Amino acid sequence: SEKTKFLLGYDEVHAEIIKFIDPKFYEDRIVWIYRDQPSIYEITQGGTLSVTTINPPYYLGCCDHLDPLRNWVASMPKKKKEKKDKKIVLFYTRLNRAQQKNPDLAPTPNGMVLNPRMEERILQLIRKKMEQYKREETDVVLFDELNDKGEPMSLEERYELFRSASVIIGPHGSGIGRNLLWTNP
Repeated sequence: SEKTKFLLGYDEVHAEIIKFIDPKFYEDRIVWIYRDQPSIYEITQGGTLSVTTINPPYYLGCCDHLDPLRNWVASMPKKKKEKKDKKIVLFYTRLNRAQQKNPDLAPTPNGMVLNPRMEERILQLIRKKMEQYKREETDVVLFDELNDKGEPMSLEERYELFRSASVIIGPHGSGIGRNLLWTNP
């Protein structure tokens, strides 16, 4: 029913995603539960519910747990800037832009990057295979979580980019995982 409220554990990222997907649902139907703040909520016919928060569940494997959310996102009215006519091959790079221009620079502090020369060879192979198999995409778009201004991408920018991808390639990790939400199921 439209009057049903949802008790959700507050997480800034999840709250931002839900507000982006469906602002009305976010405002009207969610009651946020904040960690380490036990709360009492009144429920139907005068009863009460005590809520204690715990850490969110850990999901083993990748991404099946996102399917219900991806289906929900796909069922929502399309965002205004979504482009259906041009699909892209998206490559998630862990190299920052300075490293892309100069492969001799030191890797990021966490060290979780491909060797820049190896990454370039992978990109060449992807382009060669795109040509060999006559893919409709014309090039590979590098995704490094920054927009054209070098600033962190907004949810809207991530949504548009991942919705336009027909293929997503890159090292496994949260850079791809947290953006699978925006892909078509």
